[in-house]
Amino acid sequence: MKRNMELIRKILFEFEKEDIIGKTYIEIEKYTQDEIIYHVYLMAEANLINITKIQSNLGKSFLAKGLTWEGHDFIDKARSDSVWNEAMDKLKKIGVGVTLELLKKTLTQIISQKIGTII
Repeated sequence: MKRNMELIRKILFEFEKEDIIGKTYIEIEKYTQDEIIYHVYLMAEANLINITKIQSNLGKSFLAKGLTWEGHDFIDKARSDSVWNEAMDKLKKIGVGVTLELLKKTLTQIISQKIGTII
């Protein structure tokens, strides 16, 4: 399964909600539970979210505990649709794979440029 940054962003928005703690299921339109769980596990490995991994004979699941500090920082940078789309467009134009670190740097650069035009 390929990593999907759009899905990661949507999951972060779900984890930001106050009622996420203790949930074992997230529903996001257009995505299967397998895709969501795969990305939740990736995000936990990247220290964006806190979860308890659950594995049973029914398959993988998770118990949501919330965002990490790094997860909060990332979603704050990625919150604006215009900033997000600009970052994704820039990375696609140069033809590189979108890694989390590269996306963070690109989002930070775009935000810094926008702040510079205000100050």
